[in-house]
Amino acid sequence: MTPFNYDKGLVRGVELTLSYDIENWSFYGNFAASKAQGKNIVSSQFNFDPDELAFIAGHYIHLDHDQTYTSSAGIKYQHPTWNTRIAVDLTAGSGLRSTNPGGTPNGASLPGYQQVNFSIVQPLAPGPFRGVEVRFDIINLLDQIYLIRNGTGVGVGAPQFGPRRTFLVGLTQRF
Repeated sequence: MTPFNYDKGLVRGVELTLSYDIENWSFYGNFAASKAQGKNIVSSQFNFDPDELAFIAGHYIHLDHDQTYTSSAGIKYQHPTWNTRIAVDLTAGSGLRSTNPGGTPNGASLPGYQQVNFSIVQPLAPGPFRGVEVRFDIINLLDQIYLIRNGTGVGVGAPQFGPRRTFLVGLTQRF
């Protein structure tokens, strides 16, 4: 993909974040609403259809990464004796922009999506393993298949999907 620039841009939005800790539990939630638009492509014009360029020169359009709503929430528990941390989080969005054939560039949205992740972290015993943690993560626990981009957005060029269920194991040494 070749980068390109808009002559004018307009971004506005609001974000709300809440968090709460009580004893061994932590909770958080985040919600954001935004609108990002651009007008008049001023670089790399050779990548675009002339009719599309002419339309964008005279109209603000949604940017390809504009997503009206984004939210996340999570919960974490830390066992008081073993120090094991268990966490679950949720990420959700209203869907990025797309263009319908013959329609306004970036004038449509892809379907919304959600993804649940899980992690468990265990610090190892003191001694030679002091400061070492072992972790296990599952990304996209429910294996939801969702489209991030369908390839029709302005400057996008190729479809992209969210990650499939992924298992990760890690070892961390803290000094």
